Amino acid sequence: MDSIIVNDVKNKIGGDVAVAYSHEKLPFHVLEFGENKYPLVVDTSGRYVIDGKIIDAETGVEFLEGYKTQKYYEVIERMNDSEFITYASVGEKKSTLYVMSDPSCPYCKKFHQEISDLNKNGVEVKIILFNRNNTGTPSGLLDTKIANILNSEDKNNVLDSVMNGDQIELKHLDKFDSLDLKQLNTNFNNAIDARMTGTPFSLLVPLDGANKLIEGYVPAKSILLL
Repeated sequence: MDSIIVNDVKNKIGGDVAVAYSHEKLPFHVLEFGENKYPLVVDTSGRYVIDGKIIDAETGVEFLEGYKTQKYYEVIERMNDSEFITYASVGEKKSTLYVMSDPSCPYCKKFHQEISDLNKNGVEVKIILFNRNNTGTPSGLLDTKIANILNSEDKNNVLDSVMNGDQIELKHLDKFDSLDLKQLNTNFNNAIDARMTGTPFSLLVPLDGANKLIEGYVPAKSILLL
């Protein structure tokens, strides 16, 4: 997008903007506006700002999906493998499914019960665990559970227990040091940066093919068809 047009948009709306995403075939761009990088969709002339969804009537794909897919992938690219809770695929790996999940979310719990079905079909699952209502200062039962999961020597089994509704022995938050609790805020900020719209919030990254954004709960059998 021409820098002159970007500056023109900037002057009209009164704030910093930058081009964040462009589609090779569609006459629209995503500009990120302000400190929080709120996405604005504009046409190539910079005259029209679109407030709402733009859906391709032939494919059914929403324009911002490409933008959100890109932002999600940027987040996972900067994360270390130790920051995920990984459920390995069985046999040959065909794809990796990254999932932003909240233990208090009923649909996250429902999805969690289907992870083994994905694993058996060659899908590795990597969980990014966070509290949707993060306040910046860890507190309360949910943050306590997440802190215990993230700092466990056996994260998978402890997470499975929490998702199953089982009681686990909880170490109080004041028993963790600041480094132990840092991942809670990091994961929440990662979810914001990925433009999370709800949980579970997932990105399917196949070994061969295009990445696919999955917003909300989708059954494992449907994910396997993507």
